[in-house]
Amino acid sequence: MLLIGYSVTLSNAQTLGERYKLGQLYYKITSQNPKEVAVTPQKDNTPYWNYSDKPSGDISIPNQVNIRGVIYSVTKIEDYALFNCPKITSVNIPKSVKKLSSSSFEDCHSLKSFNVDTENPIYTSHGGVLFNKKKTTIIKYPRNKEGNQYTISNSIRTIGNNAFRNSKLKSITVPNSVKKIEAYAFKNCNYLQSINIPLGIRKIENHTFSNCKSLQNINIPKSVISIGEYAFYSCSSLTSVILPSSIEKIKNYAFRECSSLKSINIPNKVNELGTKTFIYCSSLTSITSQIKNINKVEMGIKVFEFVDKNQCTLIVPKGKKRAYKNSNQWADFVNTIEK
Repeated sequence: MLLIGYSVTLSNAQTLGERYKLGQLYYKITSQNPKEVAVTPQKDNTPYWNYSDKPSGDISIPNQVNIRGVIYSVTKIEDYALFNCPKITSVNIPKSVKKLSSSSFEDCHSLKSFNVDTENPIYTSHGGVLFNKKKTTIIKYPRNKEGNQYTISNSIRTIGNNAFRNSKLKSITVPNSVKKIEAYAFKNCNYLQSINIPLGIRKIENHTFSNCKSLQNINIPKSVISIGEYAFYSCSSLTSVILPSSIEKIKNYAFRECSSLKSINIPNKVNELGTKTFIYCSSLTSITSQIKNINKVEMGIKVFEFVDKNQCTLIVPKGKKRAYKNSNQWADFVNTIEK
């Protein structure tokens, strides 16, 4: 891949932190010693780009830029550098780039591939997907990449923040080599119907599966101890979830607006149910609580708001009905039975 440096002549001297436009991109001077710049958005805050100025097509980031006769290395692609540039189709990353993040390319609706210079010591690409050099972390799957199924390589240990966010995939196979799935990893994967969570994952982080509107069921392994905020928010096709006995914490809004969810179990080890955990789970017909000491549980506010307590049956451990009937929020369920 041939990446040619750009040059520009400016009347003002180079200023640390100031932006300079070269070709379709903006660059910001981040260091004068050594001479370094970052690919940056047009503006600091949303909207990061004026609509008419957004880059499009095949974007090739150069190794170096020439600003008023001074050569700077391009060493970073800043957060939101290409945010919401819907006509970008590919991004070519040079060997000089040492730092980037998945959010650098968020909401690039037409993005089909990343291509990383083979001499880059930090990052690599394979099949158009962006990885760290050792291919132990998947950084970003292009939003508009062709195909509806993807199998993650056995070399991968971490699925990064926003890695598959907004992808069009229907099925993702996750190998047992994966030990960490970071926040927002699968957010807004509206077509996703099938995915597995491998044994060894300890936490389902915030917003991991939020707005996965086609996801109907999911198997949570016994290694998981915590479900983060908004983890399954608005998974509107999700009908049932079986939580393993290892679960200790279910954070705020974890299952908010899972409007098709019909049943849920709450394991005995749970000691925290966050604010509005099950709000708007309007189809719930049964909740099985295995918690024997209900008084140990830290309850957020309105945990079961807009769950029909007249129609939803609360199933509790034998001999514990009275304790639940005397406990805030649990007492609201009309039909409580022991089992």
